Amino acid sequence: GTRYIVSAWVKMASDTDARPSLNIKRVIGGSTTYTTIFSLPTDHTRWVKLAGVYEYDPSSTPSEVKVLVKVGTT
Repeated sequence: GTRYIVSAWVKMASDTDARPSLNIKRVIGGSTTYTTIFSLPTDHTRWVKLAGVYEYDPSSTPSEVKVLVKVGTT
């Protein structure tokens, strides 16, 4: 497959106890899957780079592929 380097810069509000993650959303045949490619506890005082590698599988033929930044609590 083809490999893609994906990155995003995030900065959380200072009053938030959260864990940002970089995710891939894929839709294949009406079925949606989410894959986390990178996550870390954030430093509330500065910007943090999330980065990871996504490998596209050409045999799966998704109708939709999106990069998402999700935030969950630690």
